Amino acid sequence: MIVTKARFDVGVYAVCADSSLVNMKKYITDMKMTAFTNVNGPRTYTKPYSQLYDALLTPSMFILDDQKKIIGKKFPVDNLENFFVNYEKFHTAQGVKGVESTPNR
Repeated sequence: MIVTKARFDVGVYAVCADSSLVNMKKYITDMKMTAFTNVNGPRTYTKPYSQLYDALLTPSMFILDDQKKIIGKKFPVDNLENFFVNYEKFHTAQGVKGVESTPNR
């Protein structure tokens, strides 16, 4: 995942399924997830996220593009880097702008 983050400039948006903010904050601290964007799913002003995104099981993984469109979901995290490599190849071949990888810094 470190190679993927450096190459593709990805971030993690984590949705907590527990309704307790205390438990959520403790878990974030314990698991060192402070670099993630962490939100509490049950405390929402819209429909439950599980209905909006068909995320009936946890954990569920969704890949969003820079326009927040879901471009991948429900596949093993072990395939994450392959997904990004193939996505980049496909869109580069198609001439789509905005999917080029970020140069290593």
